[in-house]
Amino acid sequence: MFARTSYKSRHRTRFARRVGAGATALAGLAVAAAPAGTFSFGLSTFSATEGGAAVVTLSRSGGASGEVAVTITVTGGTATAGTDFASRPYTITFPDGATAATLTIPFTDDTLVEGLETVTLALSTPTGGAVLGALTTATLSVNDNGTPAAGAGPVAAGRHRTFNGVTLALLSEVAPSNPLNLGVFVG
Repeated sequence: MFARTSYKSRHRTRFARRVGAGATALAGLAVAAAPAGTFSFGLSTFSATEGGAAVVTLSRSGGASGEVAVTITVTGGTATAGTDFASRPYTITFPDGATAATLTIPFTDDTLVEGLETVTLALSTPTGGAVLGALTTATLSVNDNGTPAAGAGPVAAGRHRTFNGVTLALLSEVAPSNPLNLGVFVG
């Protein structure tokens, strides 16, 4: 006949079958890798002085698993590639666990009086499973350190000054209600 089993014994057997069956069913599933992260610039604008360097910050958020890299491309806005800065891509590598990195971009010192110039920074080509975030472009402002030629000073309306073969003529007075009207003559 049937063997008599206790209530506890029957429930232990059912529990063991369920746990065993569950563990067997889960054995074929892959465990997801930890996220590699999302790259973004630390700021939307950076600055430097001609003859100096800009320090550009990058962040890696949403995960920091594994070594990953991203490319930063530097292109001219109003600054001149090859003259004011080296126009080339930079590859920034984040080691496993790193969430921040910096890039130092040097700017060439020249004797030209150029005023404020800009370059554009762009993130691209993330590696190692990382992705690009929301802030993938930034503007870098380069302050001119050039000084005008000796004798240069304020210029009144209708007056002109020549610097290194370039003549600047102020065509109207500068006032809050009257924007600068400047003529440039080369020769």
